[in-house]
Amino acid sequence: SYPTALTLSRLVRERLLRSRCLMGLLTGALSFRRYRVVGDLPPDFRDRFLDAIAAHTLRENDRARSKEENLGWAAITDPGDMDLFLNKFLYNNFLVLSMRVDKKRVPGKYLKIQVDRRVRDSMKAKGLERIGAAHRRELKEAVEEELLGRALPVVAVYDMAWDILKGEVWFFATSDPVHDLFRGLFLETFKLEIARIQLSDWLIPAVSREELSAAVDPLSPERWRA
Repeated sequence: SYPTALTLSRLVRERLLRSRCLMGLLTGALSFRRYRVVGDLPPDFRDRFLDAIAAHTLRENDRARSKEENLGWAAITDPGDMDLFLNKFLYNNFLVLSMRVDKKRVPGKYLKIQVDRRVRDSMKAKGLERIGAAHRRELKEAVEEELLGRALPVVAVYDMAWDILKGEVWFFATSDPVHDLFRGLFLETFKLEIARIQLSDWLIPAVSREELSAAVDPLSPERWRA
């Protein structure tokens, strides 16, 4: 698969030579997983995908008070560019996009300091020597929400390349949770499921499943222990 990925990377790089973005596909990073698309493209896929991608681009929200991921598509040349049209993501038979994930968090120690301060202020105002666990949880949630509203999101960007003729997708990431987010966004956007391509998929039909099983079975740890 590497020669194909390298050819893809060169193809896109030639079109995006002046880009200064350091992303997986454009920098030649080969830490990726391959998927096959389940189902056929609709005849009017260009128009449909243009509308679908526009509906699922990332919507920046610096004032969000949530720890949930905010994710969506962005241009592969610029993670700050969500104004996507065909010439920005369709290169010959390749559809290329970046999945951008924004996530806010409050450092644990800083949160504890602020919560303890809020608890002391609350006890002083009410003339209490201690407060219950439920009240403390309420104060913690309120403080965390306030701090999240002031925090800036941490931004992560992951590249995707889809050979729409072969029905194969490359996603340049290794984390399982990130791949879960990607598969969900892909399905929500394109209304097509994707299945990971395994080693056995490369060998079949050249090698039958029975032949592959017979070749792998002697390597089983159970055989070694025997």
